Amino acid sequence: MARYFKSWLSVVLWLLIVAGFGAAYVAGQITVGTLVFSEICALMLGVIALIFRNRMGHPPETVEQVLYETEHPTRSDLRPR
Repeated sequence: MARYFKSWLSVVLWLLIVAGFGAAYVAGQITVGTLVFSEICALMLGVIALIFRNRMGHPPETVEQVLYETEHPTRSDLRPR
């Protein structure tokens, strides 16, 4: 349940950021170029955060796997190169 709550919370947060940029544009506080640049920066930051979160949650190998492989080499590991 907590996993879904964090995902939905991050989605709501990004939607609020986008809505804030839109409201600032409508109010005339920022120009079109600034709006586009800000939206691209927010999107890229979200993509980076999502990729980082996924990689931290599902690492390619755990510490135990690396230690086991170094302590128990296979025949292909022992073959001279």
